[in-house]
Order: sequence, then structure tokens, then C-alpha cells
Amino acid sequence: MVIQFVTRTFEKKCELVAFEKFFLKSWKNLIKKVPNCKLKILRENNSSFTFNALWEFPNNDCQIRVMDLIKINNKNFDGIITNKTRNFSGKIIKEYLS
Repeated sequence: MVIQFVTRTFEKKCELVAFEKFFLKSWKNLIKKVPNCKLKILRENNSSFTFNALWEFPNNDCQIRVMDLIKINNKNFDGIITNKTRNFSGKIIKEYLS
């Protein structure tokens, strides 16, 4: 399993809200094209202008496919998409469940 965490920081809250709505609407259907993939959108309580996405992929091929779909789909966004301010990706080496 591969985990990727992405954060984008926007200058204005309205830009964040517009991108978040676009992303959520798009990926509601796009996620169905990528089996065994999970997407979680997180909102930080203390930071009102950040978009945070946590992806879970079954393998690297799936991750590459999703990143390609993001590049293609994001071209349909009318606003300005900021660069990633945080991007972490890695394989899970151990997981504990209660």
C-alpha cells in the first residue's frame, strides 16, 4: 500500500472553497475508475486556506494513474491552482489497529 498526503495553500478562502468544491465533485465519479483507491479530504481547524488530500493506493501503478487523472482533470478548473505546499508519499511499513 502507498500513502500520499498533499497540501495546497491558497491565498484567499474563496479560492480554496472553489477548488475544494471542484475537486470533490470531480473525484466523486473519477475515483470509480481506480479500483481499491481511497481519498480522504481533510480540513485543518486552525488553517482556513489549506486543501489537504490523503490518498491510499494499493500500489505504485495505481498512484501514477491517479496523479495522471488529477493533471488532466485539474485543467478543467477555472481558477488558479496553487503549487503543492506539502507532498509526502511512501509505502506503509507497519500498521497497528485497535
